[in-house]
Amino acid sequence: MVTYTSLTFKMLPQNELIRQIIKQVPTTKPSAESAVASFRQTPMYSARNCNANQLSGALGEIYIQLSLQQICQERKVEDRVRFNPISAGEETQNFIFRRADETGTLKVWAKQASVGRHNNSEIDMLLVADGLPVLFEIKMREDRPGPGGIAMAMQSDKIEKSLRPIKEYFKTTEVGYALVVPPEQISSNDFVQRIFMREGGMLVPFPMTRWQFKGEVRRISEKYELLVI
Repeated sequence: MVTYTSLTFKMLPQNELIRQIIKQVPTTKPSAESAVASFRQTPMYSARNCNANQLSGALGEIYIQLSLQQICQERKVEDRVRFNPISAGEETQNFIFRRADETGTLKVWAKQASVGRHNNSEIDMLLVADGLPVLFEIKMREDRPGPGGIAMAMQSDKIEKSLRPIKEYFKTTEVGYALVVPPEQISSNDFVQRIFMREGGMLVPFPMTRWQFKGEVRRISEKYELLVI
């Protein structure tokens, strides 16, 4: 259960550039062809062993990155935004960043058990806009109570755990947090969402509903023979 206390945290930072960029995400849908081209560069595609859920997760992250890149190009702010600023193999005092062999996703590992569990977190998408690092988390699965749900992703301890390695890497206390979800799961009447946004969290509608996205994944997996098993 998500309590008010678990949502009380230090104000999450934003700046005008990131606000302008995320405002356009719901109406900026990349082409299927560009998404497939990006997916074919991943270890998941090379291994030919992904299932439907893995493909959906990978494409969700790819769609958001392509959407953000397209927005930056259209607004002519490419020189003010840096995508994927952390490379695999880089380290901080307490963390190391590595690519998952099976998916290519950038994961964060705590060097010592005292810092946290060994596999500390996963980075869906990260960019730096006008000097502000912003972590994007994409949740396209059906929203359910408990771990993995949208409400849990807005808990202060969950957010802080995800942001800590990034803060340490950039040597800053200022890191933004954007949660991307299907548009039908955003509600102005939702207490948890209101608190999250009041404290600076960015709740971003995906360019498609969950069911539209599921249909898109099914269609392109068949059309482009992505070999889902």
